[in-house]
Amino acid sequence: MKKLTIPVLLLLSLALFSSCKKGGELGDPTPVDDTYLTCKIDGEDFINPIPVLTGVSIFVVEEIESRTMSIVSDDENKSGYRITLTRVKVLDKATGNEEVTYAMSCSKEDRIWLETILEGKDTSAEFTITSEDDTFVEGTFSFVGISSGDGSTKNITKGKFRAKIII
Repeated sequence: MKKLTIPVLLLLSLALFSSCKKGGELGDPTPVDDTYLTCKIDGEDFINPIPVLTGVSIFVVEEIESRTMSIVSDDENKSGYRITLTRVKVLDKATGNEEVTYAMSCSKEDRIWLETILEGKDTSAEFTITSEDDTFVEGTFSFVGISSGDGSTKNITKGKFRAKIII
């Protein structure tokens, strides 16, 4: 299963290249259709009270099934930052073993600060799904994203979201 997980993560990394934002006053989001994503980027407020689209895709190769969920959110103040949260569940149907990987990023223009949570990897990053059904997914997150380009970091804290699932 590890051989399949690495290519899946590489594809997700390519999908994560996008943008992220700074500034604004974080208040309570005014959700549209009960969706939102808020956090702090290096202590500055990031808020998206408009619907956050969640893509869910399923790939099956022989006995391996991969389910990917992605949430992409731009800041309402249009400063250029984007937060992307991705969860990949890989199930080996033959053995029943399931492996879950999370990738979180903050991006702006052509720069991306990324963190992944892999089984057995020591990290302070957190990505928790607190509620999930056929319509919505909710959770919390925090991470320190690292740029592979220059080694700089972005500290993402106090993240929370509620996203409508679009299939």
